Amino acid sequence: MIRWKKLATLQRIFPPKLGIKIVLWKHLDPDQSQALKDALTLQNVKVILAEIFNLTNVEDLREAILLNLYTYTLQYARDEDFTIEKLSAYFSIVKDSHEYCTETSFMNLDETFAFFKDLLLCHSVYCPPHSAELFTLNEVRKMSFHMINTYFRHFKLYKYAFTPHVQLDLVLDYIGEPESMTDLVDPRISETKGSQVTDECIDKENELVKITEKGLLATS
Repeated sequence: MIRWKKLATLQRIFPPKLGIKIVLWKHLDPDQSQALKDALTLQNVKVILAEIFNLTNVEDLREAILLNLYTYTLQYARDEDFTIEKLSAYFSIVKDSHEYCTETSFMNLDETFAFFKDLLLCHSVYCPPHSAELFTLNEVRKMSFHMINTYFRHFKLYKYAFTPHVQLDLVLDYIGEPESMTDLVDPRISETKGSQVTDECIDKENELVKITEKGLLATS
């Protein structure tokens, strides 16, 4: 009875969110996880990951970036001496967080970090069938710092490399506005201005003629 009360309390405190599921063995099965854990060198880890996820095109920059991300995620898990269960779960948490990041071309840093935290929580609290107590609190803290200092520190670079670039072509149509500035001028005003300009030109020409005649008379 006490056990069920505890579970009900945890479910109220940590309600399952849409899309947040246990990812143990999602991308790495037990045999693959064991092979990666037992690999002698980091280069061997990279070779195994390249075979599992078919990341063999060395000229493809996206594949190269993904392979590095996966490799150094496994390096962290190996350095922390994770069990194969923890290794598989942490790898899938990082992979799913990256895929969540690259679902859209628009900035979603806060949403991706919240998604990552929810995945960690889903694997650190005993609340079946929604979550499992796989990681300790200290491990969760260390994994969070690791992701902040690696993946999220270069978040914009991952966005730039893995999402389509958005270009906005903006065209404005003004409803009810004249098509050109000449339509704004009243024809009567333009005619008046035109006649004024003509009169001014005639007056200036007459003045020039008078000045010229005076000059000629003076010289004669």
